[in-house]
Amino acid sequence: FHFRLLIKLWNENFNIISYIFFPTKVFSQEKVYYCVENEVIGFSSSKDWKIKEFRSNKFSMKVDFENKVIISDYVRFSDPKKFMSTTVCSIHPKVPNKISCISPRGYSISFHRNTNEFILSFHTLMRDGFKTMNGDIIISYGKCESF
Repeated sequence: FHFRLLIKLWNENFNIISYIFFPTKVFSQEKVYYCVENEVIGFSSSKDWKIKEFRSNKFSMKVDFENKVIISDYVRFSDPKKFMSTTVCSIHPKVPNKISCISPRGYSISFHRNTNEFILSFHTLMRDGFKTMNGDIIISYGKCESF
């Protein structure tokens, strides 16, 4: 009788037990990073597409490798749980410590979790190409810290 009771309790409480013993499978591995761009360069749309250095920025982002998500206001990647997000993130099987994301608006980022280095780009090409494009083309690189 005691053995059957133990089996019944085990079956009924398996989820609770799995939360206790296997938290990595249950809880997201989301980390917050604070990032600084080391160098920022690109092409200025207001100066006939001449090469220009831009001001470096600091920004934060949440990175979740398990769910393949990066959330950052600066990069304009929204939380897919709160908003319908069309940002696509992927992790290459041969480089499992790097996540790369791109949005239809032309923002992209690659982040390496072992080195905390990133590469970031902004570019927006409008319906009729360069004629009405009013944004600069920018690429930067830098490093992040997690707290």
